[in-house]
Amino acid sequence: MIKRVLTVLVILALLVTPITVRPSQVSAVSAVTASVSPSSVNTATTLAVTFTLGGPIGSGGYVLLGLPSFQVPGSINSTYVSSTPSAGVVGALVSGTSLFITSSMGFSAGTYTISISSGANLKTPVSPGTFPITVNTSTAETLGTTSVVIGGNAVTGVGVFLSSLTVGQASSYTVYFNTSITGALNGPTDTVTVTFPAGTTIPASYTLGSVTVNTVASPAVTRLSSTQAQVAMPTLGSSATNIIMVFQTTYGLVNTSVAGSYSVYVATSQDPVSVASSQFTLSGSSLTNLNVGVAPLTPSSVAQFNISFLTSSPGAGIKFGDTIRVEFPTGTQFPSGSFCPACFIINGQQAQTAPTRNGNVVTIAVPSTLPVAQQFVSLQIGTTANIVNPPASGNYSLKVSTSLDTTQVTSSQYTLVGTSIASLAVTATPTSQSAYPELRFTFTTSGSGALTTGDYIYIQIPSSMNPPSSIAASATTVNGTQVATASSVTSDRLAIRMPVSVGNSQQVTVVIAATSGLRNPSTVGTSVSFDVSTSQDVGTRSISYTTTISQIAPPQVTLTTNGVGKPSGYTVVFNTGAGGLLSAGSGQITLIFPAGTVVPGSISGQNVRVN
Repeated sequence: MIKRVLTVLVILALLVTPITVRPSQVSAVSAVTASVSPSSVNTATTLAVTFTLGGPIGSGGYVLLGLPSFQVPGSINSTYVSSTPSAGVVGALVSGTSLFITSSMGFSAGTYTISISSGANLKTPVSPGTFPITVNTSTAETLGTTSVVIGGNAVTGVGVFLSSLTVGQASSYTVYFNTSITGALNGPTDTVTVTFPAGTTIPASYTLGSVTVNTVASPAVTRLSSTQAQVAMPTLGSSATNIIMVFQTTYGLVNTSVAGSYSVYVATSQDPVSVASSQFTLSGSSLTNLNVGVAPLTPSSVAQFNISFLTSSPGAGIKFGDTIRVEFPTGTQFPSGSFCPACFIINGQQAQTAPTRNGNVVTIAVPSTLPVAQQFVSLQIGTTANIVNPPASGNYSLKVSTSLDTTQVTSSQYTLVGTSIASLAVTATPTSQSAYPELRFTFTTSGSGALTTGDYIYIQIPSSMNPPSSIAASATTVNGTQVATASSVTSDRLAIRMPVSVGNSQQVTVVIAATSGLRNPSTVGTSVSFDVSTSQDVGTRSISYTTTISQIAPPQVTLTTNGVGKPSGYTVVFNTGAGGLLSAGSGQITLIFPAGTVVPGSISGQNVRVN
């Protein structure tokens, strides 16, 4: 323990002033509707927004109209703005695409219509579609929303049903909707355009009968883009306002390969504004028949992994451009650098790029030598990949998925078996927070765990002790004999080479000196845990101790003047605790003087000395 004689620093106090908060009145906006006239694109229009206020707005408040897609001029004269019932509108301040409507009378609770005439030069969006309008107020606790259709009529009630909700799978799509009042459809000139989610496979050619409208085969289906298909209306007995359109599986639609929630969008030659359907959710498909072989089945050993499985379908088979993801169990050790591509073999072909790792998940890219989808997949990971089994005996499994079969599948368990040391104990001197302790480990080898000078003792050190990259040979002894070479630390795992031989079922004592650089955590009550094994007893055992508080020794105080009410110098002498190392520039000493002592607002540095 290092003892230091220290003298005085003084403490300042901090005053905190209270902060008060003034509550505000709030009310709700509801029942929002809106209309525009004319509703054609890029046109000066008259806008009317109707809404209900749940509470009053004072004369200093405002109604806020949000028009995010409209072309709003830089300013609007209040003469173009009115309210029904009249609220005495006196201003229409423009901020971006928002209008702040103020009133000399304020707004009482009730229903209002705010109208902006075409003379204000407020223009509709530049492209057709359905666009949001929001209503808020200076006192509102909720935001009212509605929307308007610009550039033409739109269908309503769009819904969709899929026969398969699995990503990457072939599926039929049943799309249904109602046309507008004036948008009834019939052949041979009318069409329906459906926009599918990005990544959906749309066939380039059409087989007659594979797409029907109200049970009648469409005469033609054209792929307009990678996401759009246009369906020609068949000739029906009469024009239809209720449409049920079925893309049979024989048409060839394949779901996007990315799991998530999606909609399709529908527009027609009579109702040109595209409208979203209700949402559907695609989930990942999963592989089957997963088998895993691991050798050797020994803890802490570099292992070879043989993994095989079937993809969910031939269409989801593995080919160039796909990836395989393998999640290894907790405790698996990986090389610090890059993987070697040749260590990973897929269906007999070596990987061409180094696999990547994120935590315990390794992702392997399928090489270009597998250009055709293969449903049966064999993945071999050789020992040269340097993937090391977890250090503890027990049951483990792998989790496997692919870029197409994205749902992880857990393999059956495999068991790692190995002997373990016994009677493990640890003593830390001291256990004080932030102290540099001497660590003494004792244990007994197993009945087959004899150690020679070529064997190792492994100690997993908690990262909270900030272990160095190596510990000097002079800082470590085994059964009283100093080790011959510095002990390496890799991923916080200390490897100590045996300087002496120890027999089966014999006691081993490892002492790591306080000079090793290992330091107790700075927080009192922290559990400091170690995992210990050997190259012969590969199963790990765990042991821990708890940090305690570091305290100074009772201080001794000497005054230059003992008279009450007199100026005096103070000399304070004390010893730091075991973890009480004070660093220049950052360490602090705190003194609290007796009540009634007059402490000046500041003390010159030349009047305070430490050691």
